[in-house]
Amino acid sequence: MKMKKFNVKPRVFLYNRIIDSLMRNGYVDLAVSVYDDFRNDGLVEESVNFMVSIKGLCKVGRIDKMLNVLSKMRENLCKPDVFAYMAMVRVLVEAGNLDGCLRVWEEMKKDKVEPDAMAYTTLVTALCKGGRMEKGYELFSEMEEKRCLIDRAIYGSLVEAFVADGKVGFACGLLKDLVDSGYRADLGI
Repeated sequence: MKMKKFNVKPRVFLYNRIIDSLMRNGYVDLAVSVYDDFRNDGLVEESVNFMVSIKGLCKVGRIDKMLNVLSKMRENLCKPDVFAYMAMVRVLVEAGNLDGCLRVWEEMKKDKVEPDAMAYTTLVTALCKGGRMEKGYELFSEMEEKRCLIDRAIYGSLVEAFVADGKVGFACGLLKDLVDSGYRADLGI
């Protein structure tokens, strides 16, 4: 799909739109080949190119390929920031791919990108809803160590997950921590 073949001047913007549209509609392999055409046309990637490809690959669970694109991004442009990493995590959460979320989280840490309270909240909540409350609690503990702002929603996710798993005593301990932190405990945590 060479643009020149159709007398269209190759432009980064056009390639981004085509790749994004293909990714969104599930034509991942075709999107990857269009990305190769992009390179062959002598165009240089921008952060948008990388993020369009990364988000599309996350959506379909092709984590290894996504990590390759992420590696190219690091080499050719820059390391993603916390917002880029969390965009990846959110796409993986929507796809129900918690293992992928954790791999992206580890890549973020490897790049020495510090997660903020919103990043922790996103992943802790997803892990709890996915039945992986122990890992969620581990991240919650990290938040406490780093003195991140912990809101009721995180406590609520953890309490609900531990109760659902039959660990009511542990959930009660979290409720006590919630109240000790100045929040009001009620049924609508």
